[in-house]
Amino acid sequence: MNEILDQLKTIFSAAFSTTFSTYYKGKIEIPAQSNMPILSIYPVRTEQRHTGTVRDTVAYEIAIEAIYSMKQFLDNTNTSNDESDALEQLMKIVEERETDGDLKTSTIMGILNANITVGDKVLYTQSMKVDYLPYFVAGEFPACKATVTFEASDRPNRT
Repeated sequence: MNEILDQLKTIFSAAFSTTFSTYYKGKIEIPAQSNMPILSIYPVRTEQRHTGTVRDTVAYEIAIEAIYSMKQFLDNTNTSNDESDALEQLMKIVEERETDGDLKTSTIMGILNANITVGDKVLYTQSMKVDYLPYFVAGEFPACKATVTFEASDRPNRT
């Protein structure tokens, strides 16, 4: 699991560069305002199925959280009065789509949808879902958060 989390952190920091101030391995319960926006990657569960062959099936459930401070979007000249600009930006970075409905490859879900290579293995991703928390108090100022969870599977050799 550690190798997968490290690789994901590397992939996302390369793909998003300065989009996020902080790329973090682990779950952040109370993010500091100075670290926002934050992308954190953490394990949820590992399930190993022992099979009758020499290859087991391993399923890793992983979560990726993107957190934006509402403070970043308080410029009255460029904001909309009828929607949350922070939530709008969060949805774009998580799941913006092409005109044909496909995920953009520059989004969190688009990167995961392309499957992940860790070392010489390809982990096939499935069961992706995103949960939005459009408003919560992070430290002393409100923020919005999206949590993308997915399962990546592997078939390691049992020796």
